[in-house]
Amino acid sequence: MASVNGVYGAALNGTYAAAKAAVIGLTKSLAREWAPRRINVNAIAPGLIAGTGMTTPDADASKGLPSQEVLDAAVARIPIGRAGQPADIASLVSFLASPQSNYITGQVIEVHGGMEQMY
Repeated sequence: MASVNGVYGAALNGTYAAAKAAVIGLTKSLAREWAPRRINVNAIAPGLIAGTGMTTPDADASKGLPSQEVLDAAVARIPIGRAGQPADIASLVSFLASPQSNYITGQVIEVHGGMEQMY
């Protein structure tokens, strides 16, 4: 699991963005290494997904999580008009685990409703 922050970077969240960028690099490397064995390797890069630990507002910012105001502003910038749901990610995971995706490898699939940067 990657993140749009690993694709586009993230102000004030450089270590997280760097870690997710590493996941992307590893995905692409392993896809090439394991392709001869018919093992597909892909990454999913979610944007703002509601109902997760990273999108629970932190009123006092003690955990480094965004405030409700920041989350509301982020949702307002999503072109599709809503935050993602865990089911949006789960359905992609299911597809990638199925035989229907057997020719897809080395890809980073962004799931963000059209908003490429969260904050």
